[in-house]
Order: sequence, then C-alpha cells, then structure tokens
Amino acid sequence: MRSHPAFQGALVLCALAVAVVVLFHMPMNRVAASDLVLYFRPAAQAWLVGRDPYEVHGYVNPPWTLPLMALFCVGPSRVGYVLLFVFSFAVLAGAVRVFGGGLWTLLGILVAPPTVALLSLGQVDTWVLLGAILGCWAADRGHWAALGLAFTLLLIKPQVGGLVALLWVLTLPRSLTVKALAVLGVVWVSTCLAVGTWWPFGSNLGWSEVNLPESISVLHLARELGLPLLLYPVTVVGLAALWAREVLRRGRSDYTTALSLLVAGLSAPYVLRHSFTVSLATALVLVGRRSWPWAVVSYLWTWMPILSLWVDDWQRWWEIGAWWLLLAGLVFVGRGPGED
Repeated sequence: MRSHPAFQGALVLCALAVAVVVLFHMPMNRVAASDLVLYFRPAAQAWLVGRDPYEVHGYVNPPWTLPLMALFCVGPSRVGYVLLFVFSFAVLAGAVRVFGGGLWTLLGILVAPPTVALLSLGQVDTWVLLGAILGCWAADRGHWAALGLAFTLLLIKPQVGGLVALLWVLTLPRSLTVKALAVLGVVWVSTCLAVGTWWPFGSNLGWSEVNLPESISVLHLARELGLPLLLYPVTVVGLAALWAREVLRRGRSDYTTALSLLVAGLSAPYVLRHSFTVSLATALVLVGRRSWPWAVVSYLWTWMPILSLWVDDWQRWWEIGAWWLLLAGLVFVGRGPGED
C-alpha cells in the first residue's frame, strides 16, 4: 500500500479500536440480528455435532462454508462477530493493496454503504474476495493446490465468484486447471458426504426461503417496476458478450478478475447490496488509478441507499446504477497500461 508507515500504523490502531468498541459496546440485539448469528452460527454448530446444517432456516451456502465459518462460531457470539469483522477488514485491506490502491482508498471503501452492510451483517463475501486474491497469486506461480482452494472459496457464493473461476478455467494452462478442479472436486464430494446433502441439489435445501424482495438484481428490478422480463436475458447476453470480448483480448489479469466479479453481480438473478463490496475493493481501485473523477462519481453513487431516510423505497432501483457506471469506467478508463 503506497502510504506512509505512520498512516498504516494509524489504520491498524483504528481497526483495533473499532473491534474493541464492537466487542464491548455493540448492542446485543444488533449482533443477534446478524447473518452470522441467525444462519452461519447455528448451521456450523449443527454440523459440528453431526446434525443436518441445512435444517437451519435460510442456510443455503455450500457445505465447505461450514468449517470456515466454524472458526467464528465456537465461542461467544459477540467474540465471533468481532473476529469475523477483523478478518473481513484484513481481506479488504489486502485486496485494495493487491489491486494498487492506497490508504485513503481503503478508508473510503470501509465506510461505503455496501461495505458497512457486509461488516454489520457478518456475511461471507470476503471469503470470495480472498479466493480471488489467492487465485491471482496461485495462477502467477502455477500453484495448482492453492488455485484449487481459490476455486472453493469463489464458489462459496457462485453468483459473486463463479465467473472468476470460469475465467481461470478458460485462460490458464489446462494442466494447471485440471489439477485445481480435482482439488475442488475432492472438497465438494467430501464435504457433501460429511453433511449428507449433495449441494446444490439436495431436497432439504431451503432455496424458497431466500429473501427475494431485498435483491437488487436486474431481474428483480424488472419485476418490481413492471418492465418486460425479457430485459433480464438481454442484459445477461450483453454482459456475457462484453466479458468474452475483454477476456479474449486480455486473458487472465487483475483487470479481467475485477471485471468478472462485477459482471457476475450484475448478471446474477439474485444479488444483495453487500455482495458488491468485492467490486469496490477491485474494480473501483483499478478505475481510480486511471481516472479518479470517474471513480469518485461511482463511489458517491453507492451512497444512494442513504436517501431512504427521506424517500421511501425508490432508491434501490437507482442504487444499481452505481455498478453500471463502475462497469463503464472499468471497460473504458480502468484498464492497466498497455491494455487500451
């Protein structure tokens, strides 16, 4: 991170101070209302004692999510909440550094509404972001085992990280991806056998319990606004064509990784605000390196949900505009040197 060491030290102290405040002063009802406590904690604890984790209302993530989230679920809920906060903070800081951002960029991202939602909910999207970082590192060094682990992390939320996995399958050497996919297969089969459910096809998965009204996907917006549902497949086809063109022209790079995370979110039939945090830590950083005014406008647009304090409900329909603006910036001004 291109910042003075004193600022980096101040950032670490700030993170520790926030963690202490959350640990001792966060209202218990806020912790209890987080996704960590409502879904991941009871699912992980059920798995640890040999019960079916998919009996937990609202838990639909892959079974290999359970041992990862168990790290934050074996002690008091408040302590687990703080540990997950610190972990998410560290992953976001690492992503901003890997993609070339500085201290002030990180501070701006940490207070953005999608990031605040992610941290307060205790969600798992930072595991997906960690998978993207790990995969970039493994691909550069030809490390198939690490790449396989990256695949498993990306698929914790396929609607967020799945396109990055596909990018690497299409652009990396076949010998490398075959071994990495074998690692993914072993993890998939072993964890499915351990829980007794063949994710994502198990009959006990509560897909019908997914809270669709909170989605900001193009499909959900078309339904809510009474627009032709054909808008969604047309959007997906257009995004797929754009993604394929960029991948064919540039192959695997930090740019196409960030593009894949952003396109996946815009193409998903179901996506929530906090999942776009991965694009703030990747695509926004790349755009800011080439055109800071465009990055600033895109960033400020992510604050649209704040308008809900004065205008009821309509802000969700405009909120997704920030990510389309960021996509345009990434394609036209966010490419690295020599990629124009």
